[in-house]
Amino acid sequence: TELSAEGKVGGGGASNMNYALFQDVHVMIFIGFGFLMTFLKSHSWTAVGFNFLVAAFSIQLGFIFQSWWHNILDDNHKKFVLNTLTLTEADFSAAAVLISFGAVLGKLNALQLVVMAVFELFFFSININLGLVEFKVADVGGSVFVHAFGSFFGLAVTKVLSPPSTKDHPKCGDSYNSNLFAMIGTIFLWMFWPSFNGALTSGSTQQRVVVNTVLALTGSCIATFLVSAQMHGGKFVMEDILNASLAGGVAIGTSADILLYPGWALLIGAVAGIISCWGFEKLGGILEAKYGIYDTCGVNNLHGIPGVIGGLVGALITAFSSEDDFNDLPGEFWSGMKADDDDRSFGTQAGFQFLALVVTLAIAIVSGYLTGKVITSKHFDAPDDLFDDKVHWEMEDAEPIPNKA
Repeated sequence: TELSAEGKVGGGGASNMNYALFQDVHVMIFIGFGFLMTFLKSHSWTAVGFNFLVAAFSIQLGFIFQSWWHNILDDNHKKFVLNTLTLTEADFSAAAVLISFGAVLGKLNALQLVVMAVFELFFFSININLGLVEFKVADVGGSVFVHAFGSFFGLAVTKVLSPPSTKDHPKCGDSYNSNLFAMIGTIFLWMFWPSFNGALTSGSTQQRVVVNTVLALTGSCIATFLVSAQMHGGKFVMEDILNASLAGGVAIGTSADILLYPGWALLIGAVAGIISCWGFEKLGGILEAKYGIYDTCGVNNLHGIPGVIGGLVGALITAFSSEDDFNDLPGEFWSGMKADDDDRSFGTQAGFQFLALVVTLAIAIVSGYLTGKVITSKHFDAPDDLFDDKVHWEMEDAEPIPNKA
């Protein structure tokens, strides 16, 4: 491993910009994700505390696995390079694990989560490098490789480990105060999501990513408020606002750098917000009743379905693009379309975009199911009392604030 020149003192404006964006993503990982999961009234310490532990661990191992698999699939034996860009990629690895954490929140101990992270990071790194190096697809904001993968991996794990007592568990609920803390996470995620989608880009492309992401987020936010009120007699539901308002940032991720018309960004965000809000109201109950999938945080509705939408939108935009749209330089956006490389047509590239989505879902589901089998074996002391901080923390003088009716 070596530090790149970007890490030297006085690296210049580009280095400073990379660090600023890296810190934005860092805030999302540790504050955004952490506080969003504090909505459980008796489990907020564990949510933000285990988020801290798992994220720090995932950054370390994610960097190693991503660098290792990139070298293997790219057929080189270079040293691993540490700089703000590769650390940002490590944050992306951590994001996938934390999304999965949301699906199993309240059901695992710290050791089980760390072991889950090891398996997930291994398969995540295979998948993302397979998509970027072998399939040569574009997914600048991680709709497919981060959000869809993390969601479906977590859903497969929770399918294996969730006991029947999970359904209608008395402690699997929110309170006035816990939702207030969760809203802190939502606001931080909403504010910094443009940096997440644009952190690995530069120049005019980065500006386009930021603009499209902001528009998509505003679209999903407004749509969520409208749909939530419509479905509840004119009143808003906090669960909808906490989550579905962010769906636009997920759905725009794959196409944020290639989408040239701002109206489409607004539409993608609004549609993602509507579908996500419907998911929280209807789909979660269906998955529990018919398939025994108990998704604590509703990651399928915030990350899974919007991630799939993002992947499909990216493939469609690619299929209907032309060289004139990108100044005869499509290789600047899709590495598989470089003139000195595969020189693919837009239709062929769109096919690879769709293939990457299918492969991602397959790897996530299979590896998640196997991981669930491993961490529920007799070698792990799974918590008997679910959704309760007292199982994991010394709390003699600290009691959650009661929820007053």
